[in-house]
Amino acid sequence: MRRSEQRGRCLASQEIRTLFRDGTITRAPLEEKRIQPNSFETTISDEGYVVKGIFRPEPGKTVQETLDSMSQRDRRSFKISSAGAELKKGFTYLLPLEEGVALPKDWILESSPKSSCGRLFLGSRLIADYNPCFDRLNSQYAHEKAVRMYLLLQPQSFNVIVRPGISLNQIRFFSGRDAKLSTTEVIRELERNAILFVKDGNGKVVPAQSYISDELQVHVDLSGQRTSGVIGLRAIQNPEPIDLSVVDYYFVENYFEPILKWKGKTKLKVFPGECLLLFSRECFDTPAHLNLKLRQHANLSFRGSSHDAGFIDSGFRGFLVFELKSDELTMIEFSDSDPISTLEVYRNIRPDKIYGTKATGSHYQDQVGPQVAKFFKSVDYAKLAQLPEKE
Repeated sequence: MRRSEQRGRCLASQEIRTLFRDGTITRAPLEEKRIQPNSFETTISDEGYVVKGIFRPEPGKTVQETLDSMSQRDRRSFKISSAGAELKKGFTYLLPLEEGVALPKDWILESSPKSSCGRLFLGSRLIADYNPCFDRLNSQYAHEKAVRMYLLLQPQSFNVIVRPGISLNQIRFFSGRDAKLSTTEVIRELERNAILFVKDGNGKVVPAQSYISDELQVHVDLSGQRTSGVIGLRAIQNPEPIDLSVVDYYFVENYFEPILKWKGKTKLKVFPGECLLLFSRECFDTPAHLNLKLRQHANLSFRGSSHDAGFIDSGFRGFLVFELKSDELTMIEFSDSDPISTLEVYRNIRPDKIYGTKATGSHYQDQVGPQVAKFFKSVDYAKLAQLPEKE
């Protein structure tokens, strides 16, 4: 069977490494620390633009050509120095990436913000030369030509500081077609390898009941049992920017307020414009031969976004964090165990890097509750539960 006719798959770490040698990833040298089990972390350059509104390249044009056709007042360039540049809420930014790609025939590239950036609600999307889609590149649009990639950012909750060479997003490569498991394949896989787990009435960890329509459902945990009554975190206004080059630095309570499970409260009220960190009822244990993607807009129990960072790597264990934003016109209520979204399941060969090992620099293995980004100090749920909550 010719390569183009083989069943597709999501590339694993050792396969991503070869993309630098064969010219699929261009413009930048290989840095091992940026290769993850099923993805590659791109980096921003030392320049950027403030642009008026969201745009994509016009047919047959590069992003730069489309940018040059805009009036000067609709695009303003700025430099990103080693001292950092502040990106503020209320503005739209275009950041060129250091890396480019030249996708072989029938290949697909998908992009997602890194988990740490998704939990800050940066509103990040990938665009590329000749490509009319957000977060997805198809080799047919570029006709196998090398293209440059860019990030569009619209910070929604916090101001942030960026520096050249930091990673804000990650990209996955899919060779061939049908990398995604069908519904029947997912059911058969779950019969062999459970992916989602819960605690039963006796406190024993058991495989979760599988709710499947076309895809596997995941549900929200509003019980507060694992987190001292903290069922979520709500982003609050703070003019102080978050420096994306630091780790374990900021206090959570200066940027988020706790959402608490009090006696008698059975519903979580979510209002338009709020940005919330919630978490899944199910605990994940992702097999090495699979990787997952949380669907951003599933419309199961609300209209809106269930995440800003949806890639789940081979080997990930822990509860899933939802970056939830409602598009409803009015307040909507959630109950414990409401379905939030669904999972897409993809094939891959076993990576030579597994999430959670030292080689991947993972920060969220075995996470519990509405875990914040790595820029913050560790969450003490008992301490957060003592803070006042907005009525």
